[in-house]
This record gives sequence, structure tokens and C-alpha cells, in this order.
Amino acid sequence: MRLQHKIKYIKTSQGFYVCIDRNIFVIIWLLLNRSEPFNLDVKTINYLSGPLMKFLRIIKIFIELLIFKYARKGNEEVIEVPYDGHILLNKSGGYKVFDLSKEIVATQFKSDLKDDMFNEIVVELRGISKYPFAPHLVGVDYLNKCIYEGYINLKKSRRFYPISDYFYERILPIWKEMIKVYPWKKKNLYEYVENQLNYILKWIETLEKLNVEKEYVQNIKIFVKRTADDILTCIPKHRGVYLTLSHGDLHAWNILQDRERAVVIDWDTVKERSFYHDLYYIFYHNIFSGHNKDLKEFCLQLERCIDMCQVYLPEERVQEHGDKKLYRMLFYLEYVQLDLEKRLATLGEISEINGRLRKMNSSIIAFESVEKNIVS
Repeated sequence: MRLQHKIKYIKTSQGFYVCIDRNIFVIIWLLLNRSEPFNLDVKTINYLSGPLMKFLRIIKIFIELLIFKYARKGNEEVIEVPYDGHILLNKSGGYKVFDLSKEIVATQFKSDLKDDMFNEIVVELRGISKYPFAPHLVGVDYLNKCIYEGYINLKKSRRFYPISDYFYERILPIWKEMIKVYPWKKKNLYEYVENQLNYILKWIETLEKLNVEKEYVQNIKIFVKRTADDILTCIPKHRGVYLTLSHGDLHAWNILQDRERAVVIDWDTVKERSFYHDLYYIFYHNIFSGHNKDLKEFCLQLERCIDMCQVYLPEERVQEHGDKKLYRMLFYLEYVQLDLEKRLATLGEISEINGRLRKMNSSIIAFESVEKNIVS
């Protein structure tokens, strides 16, 4: 997919970019037949069917491509990259190029990503790709920091409220399948929390030297210190904590599925974390996205789900996993570390960093709101 020269992709009305240097009619055929993950059939008009919505959106893309290619009109945003594909998604940490014909996805990370971080991602992806719920790892370009994976032509899961039947029937079983096959280990709780806290505080020291919003940084600092203190002062130092592999960004649109199978995508945030991290993230993402309105109901459903999931654990582990508050607090610390290590580290502009810090502060407010409404 990588070329010696760059080719153009223009931004469409659907939010993604389409290659303008490819045959337009081939692209339209591929969009009609191999574009399930892009949710072109999502209904926004009640009286129109999903397939008709998809057809109309693709016709609109076709017109946009014709206008740009032949009339040279419009104010379309253009990206030029050295990858020959059909669709491009621009992300904060780089971009993804989709070759819908060869069914390959190239994930290009930013060049300033540290080599050890890229190598760590590759090592984890090699381990994850052996599972049926993860894409196949096709190859790695270490020099250019690019990862090639198989393209999965399945629909994204629907956005959901945790209290819905859809969550319990289609989303929760995926987490159960993942957690059953992951390797796990027990680690000293005190040591684990201290490592988390020290890592975050080192990041905060770096941020305090930059020209960023000091209030955001201070709020994060206060929150992580208080959370770590709550854990270490209430739990015996000899207590253990169970760790396992964690996706780190497990929400509906990172889960592709149909009635027969499900595949989780975008594993660049994978890392070893506390046992319930991904399950908590699935729930809390509804708050991050502003979808949840009834916080008390959210907390009741969160407690119910964690209680229900304990029956899938080996009997000898149930008692220690029963401390729901402990694993909730660990999730908060891990979430802040993930934001710093995997998201904020990829940003260069001060405005981008402030935007990420603002989102982190919003998440902290959500965490604090849950703690005020939760019963255990």
C-alpha cells in the first residue's frame, strides 16, 4: 500500500476521506458492497430504510467526487499521503487508510511517536491477533511506524445505554469472551497503585512546565492523589489486585459484529490493566459521550452488571473481586494514565493538549458524580 509518491484524499460529507486518484466508479462499487464499518445505512430519517439511506449517501459522495475531480470547485479538505487505498480516517495519533479491494487497513502513527511506544503496541497486537475477536496482523513497517491489519467488513455496534437489552445481549457477551481467554496475574495492590500514581505525577510535572491551562492540570493532580489515597488508606498493603489484558477504548463503535461473529478493532490502546477495566469503560463511555441522563439508574445498572459478571470468574477469585469500589478506583487511575500515555502523548500543539486536558477534566467530573450516587 505504501508508495514512493503521495496521492490525494478529499473529505466527504460523511466525515471520512475518499481517494480522488482512484477510479470513481470502482470506489462507488466498493462503498456499496464493502463499507459496512462506516455505518452508511444508519437511519436519520424515520420513513427511509437503512439500505436507501446508504444508497443516497453514496450518491452524494459520488457527486462530491465528480465536482472536485472535474469541476475543481468546492472547499473540500484534502489530505495527501503515500498510501494507495480507497478511504482514509484522520485521527489525532495519525491516520488509517483502507484498501477495500485488498481488504487491508494501514494504521500510520505520527513520526514523533517514540520507538519504544510503537514497539510496545506491536508486541501487544501480535499477541492479540491470535484471538478470533481481533483483526489479523498482516505486517509491520517499523521504519515508518505503520501497522497493517486485515479489513473486517462488519457493521459497527449501535450506540447504547447500559440499561438496554442490546447491551446485555450483544455487547456484554463480547467482554465475557475476551476476559475468558486473556492471561491474568495477581500483583501487589500497593505497588501497582504507587506505580500508577508516580507515572501520572511525572506527566503532570511535564505539563506544568508547558503553556497549558494550569487549572486543568491541577484538577487532574488533585483527583489522582485523592483516588490513590482512598485506595491505599482503606485497603491492606498486602492485598493483591488481578491484572489482565485490556483494550483500553472498548465502546460500541470499536466493536464490529453481525449475528454470527464479533470483532474488536483499534487495539492501539491495549495494555495490562485491572480485571474490570474494559467493562467499566463500556459503561462510562455513555457518560463521556453525554448519552446518560439518569445518573442514579446508571449507578444501579453498573453495580448490577459487576455483580452479575462475578459468576464468570473462578470461585477462588470471587471474594477478592467482590470489592467493587477498589476496581472502580483503579479504573479511574488507569483511565487518566491511558489518556496521558496513549492520547495526550500523540499531540503536539498546545491547543490540542488543552483540548485533551479539557476532556480529561470532564471525565473526572463524571467519575466524581458517580461516586456521589453509587452505593458501594
